[in-house]
Amino acid sequence: VEPFIFPMRAPCAATSVLASIVWLICVHAAWLWPSVASVVIVKARGGSTASLEAYSVVVDAGSTGSRVHVFRLDRASGHLLDEAEVERTTTPGISACAANRSLLPTLLGPLLSAAEDAVPKGMQPATLVTVQATAGLRLLPGQQAESILQDVRGL
Repeated sequence: VEPFIFPMRAPCAATSVLASIVWLICVHAAWLWPSVASVVIVKARGGSTASLEAYSVVVDAGSTGSRVHVFRLDRASGHLLDEAEVERTTTPGISACAANRSLLPTLLGPLLSAAEDAVPKGMQPATLVTVQATAGLRLLPGQQAESILQDVRGL
């Protein structure tokens, strides 16, 4: 596998480096720690393939809260162009849904709506959405964690 090389095109080099690190960690967590990482990937069909850019949405469903990141990528090289300014966080963490899974839409719905607002309408059908839920879910028994992930897939 050839590593991605991310250009420093953001106004602040530190921001670009941080966005690159977050993207790499989120996208590759399941490969690095398959027994710990729980990843739900949804890819819609269709969308414009004529665009020179692509979008990727990563929901970081952590133990204390969840955040959304929207990345804009160069379609040809896969290089990170920038991270959209999406300031949306929800609490509590996704593991709180073990006792009450009806909380899931309340926790993840606003994040998915914010991501939808950040991705151009024509690009939404081809946008990859990844939910990374490692921290809180690894503390739950396997079946409880899997039940939560099944519900996430249904959102």
